[in-house]
Amino acid sequence: DVTLAANTHIIGGRLQGRIKGDEKAPALLDNVRVLAGSHLSGVTLGKNVVLEKGVRVDKVASTETPPPSAKLPSLGKATAIDAKGKTVTTAAQFAGGVAINGQETFAAKAPAKRLADMVDIRGQITVDPAHLGKKGELVVYLTYQLPSQEQPIKLMLDAHGNLLPWDDKVTSLVAFQPSTTLAAQQSVTIYHGVLLGSGVLTVHFGYRLPTGKVVYSGKAL
Repeated sequence: DVTLAANTHIIGGRLQGRIKGDEKAPALLDNVRVLAGSHLSGVTLGKNVVLEKGVRVDKVASTETPPPSAKLPSLGKATAIDAKGKTVTTAAQFAGGVAINGQETFAAKAPAKRLADMVDIRGQITVDPAHLGKKGELVVYLTYQLPSQEQPIKLMLDAHGNLLPWDDKVTSLVAFQPSTTLAAQQSVTIYHGVLLGSGVLTVHFGYRLPTGKVVYSGKAL
């Protein structure tokens, strides 16, 4: 049994019993498993929440996470390649940013100085008008440079938020968000949580069309 303060954010783990949040400022649950027979109130169900059998959710809860409203720095024009890896033109524009410990201002580069620092990484895509309404997949890939290693580690994010090895080829990226109907403004919530370790992490994101064409941010976060 847990009573949650206003605007609490729980990321990961399990909850059981009577879970009560503040109805005027509901708690947000992300990547949480709620065990069988539990009763939730005053909470918002975010991404990847699993409700086991018999879980009761009062009407104050919502299955939608509020979209990010913060202004994100421009990352300029996008880069695009076709299925053969050839660079092609695109009218897409990208914005994105990083905020530390709930800061309202997002920056393209930000330092997390402590292991307990909460990192929020978001992106915004102004989709190429030629691609509006088409099906696509969002993709996210990263480079992690450790202080003790000369060669950076190449990674990509799958649909469950897992980090997977990446061969540095944009055409081989797995889907971070599959089967998306592309809107004029496409928000991408890339990560929210703590980052354990030291070094420099750079993040690119974009979208892929069924033809194999990939449109991605020219500048990194």
